[in-house]
Amino acid sequence: MERNEGPSVHLPSAGDLLRAKVAQNTNRTIAATLSILEEMADEHDVALAKLKGALPPDYRAFVDLADWLSQARFDILRNRILKTANDGRRDVEETISGLRL
Repeated sequence: MERNEGPSVHLPSAGDLLRAKVAQNTNRTIAATLSILEEMADEHDVALAKLKGALPPDYRAFVDLADWLSQARFDILRNRILKTANDGRRDVEETISGLRL
């Protein structure tokens, strides 16, 4: 009688498991860092709006001088975060590829 063992199961290699875990942790770190940046930008905007509202109209234009976190600056910071994370991913990938896993 012939035994049918069903479909074969392919278990991921240690390298594949490590890559997946690194990707998961990197993605979580990127998401958290971008969330913090967005929260900081929102708080910055709220603080400037409160300051503008508290000042006499003649002085409100000066608040714009304190607006250091413009959309352009925010985009620069966001891109630096993503570039740094992607560089880190590549470095880890190269290290994993060089291991005998």
